[in-house]
Amino acid sequence: PGRLHSKDSELCKLAYQTEKSYVSYRGKQQTDGAPCFIEPNHTATNQDFFTLDTILRASGVDIDDCNVGTDNADSNSTITNTGSCQTYRDTGATLLLNIYWTDFAPYVGLVDPAYYYSPQLIAGSSFKQYIPFYKQYRSQRTLLNAHGIKIAVLLGGEFHTFNMLSFLITLTTAVGLLAVATTIVDLLMLYVLPEKERYQEAKYESTEEFERRNLVPSALNQLIFRSDRRQSGEENDGAYGRAGDEANELQDPLLEAVDTSISNSVI
Repeated sequence: PGRLHSKDSELCKLAYQTEKSYVSYRGKQQTDGAPCFIEPNHTATNQDFFTLDTILRASGVDIDDCNVGTDNADSNSTITNTGSCQTYRDTGATLLLNIYWTDFAPYVGLVDPAYYYSPQLIAGSSFKQYIPFYKQYRSQRTLLNAHGIKIAVLLGGEFHTFNMLSFLITLTTAVGLLAVATTIVDLLMLYVLPEKERYQEAKYESTEEFERRNLVPSALNQLIFRSDRRQSGEENDGAYGRAGDEANELQDPLLEAVDTSISNSVI
C-alpha cells in the first residue's frame, strides 16, 4: 500500500494513535511528529483511499481556511475568527496528488517497488463547474454553480536497471579523472609547494650511474696489459699481485669476449 506524506503535525499525531504514522514510506518505524507517512484505508478490493479532509490537511491546509489571492470567487464569504474571507469550501481549489514510485533504497540497492502519495495545493487557485439541469430542453433549466476541490494526479518515479554501456562510460571516465588527479598532485608537490625540494628527494631515489660505454676500453686496456706481462715474463708477487690476479679472474670472461671480438675484426 502507498502511504500519504503529511506535513501536518496534528494529523501525524492523530494517525500515530491508530499506529498508522511512519517515519518513511517503507519500513515499520513509527513517529508522532511531522513530516510523517500515513497508512491508507482500503476498499473491499484492497484499493487505497483517503478522505478529502486527510489529503488537504496533509498538504498543510484545511477546507475552511481562507483562500488568499482568489479573484473569481463568489461574493458570499464565510465569517471566521479572523474576520470575513473566502474559504476553500467557497472558492474551490486545485490540488496536485503526486504518486512517486521507486525500487531503490539508500545503502541497500534494488528493493521491491514501493510508492507514496505527496499532495500539494496550488496557492490562490480555485475551481468551479456549472452543471445544467433541464426541465424542458432549451426553455427551462436549473444551473448549478458548484465549487470544490479538483484533484489532478501526477505519476512519476524512478526504476533502476543495470546497463553495461553506462557502466563502461562511467568506469573509463573515473579512471581518466584519477590519472589526471595524480598528475596534478605530482606537479603541485614537485614544483609549486614550499617544500618541493624535500618532496623531490622523497619521490626520486638517487642511484649510482653505470655507463656501459666505459666497459670495453677498460677491457682492452686490461688485455694489452696482460699481453705485455706475458711477453716480459713478469710475475705478480705480494698483496698487489694477488689482488691483480683475483681481478683478472673476474674479468676473464669479458676479456675473452673482447679478445675474440678483436680477433674477428683482424680476420
